[in-house]
Amino acid sequence: MRVDILAIAAHRDDVELTCAGTLLRAGDVGHRTGILDLTAGEMGTRGSAELRAREADQAAAVLGVLIGSAFGMRHGVHMSPRHLKQLMAGVLAGVAALTTTPFTQPNSIAVAVG
Repeated sequence: MRVDILAIAAHRDDVELTCAGTLLRAGDVGHRTGILDLTAGEMGTRGSAELRAREADQAAAVLGVLIGSAFGMRHGVHMSPRHLKQLMAGVLAGVAALTTTPFTQPNSIAVAVG
């Protein structure tokens, strides 16, 4: 499914914590929005990957996003921005605008630089 705005973050809940309001507003004015979490957050200190998946599904419903999914990268595994771009090329085709989260963790930086 194609979207106008795709918010990309390294971990589940990053988008919800940093730009949920932007996605809500964009949806209110007619943009199709989506969230792409690169990892399931399996190394997180507050809850399991399963809990984060349930929370992400609930948040996607509240935000009205058309896409809300985990990309499938393993949490804590770092890759070059070039490799990340290659993996995500199909996902990003046709997306009108992207936003990344401003966190300074290494995998978040790879998302922003990618």
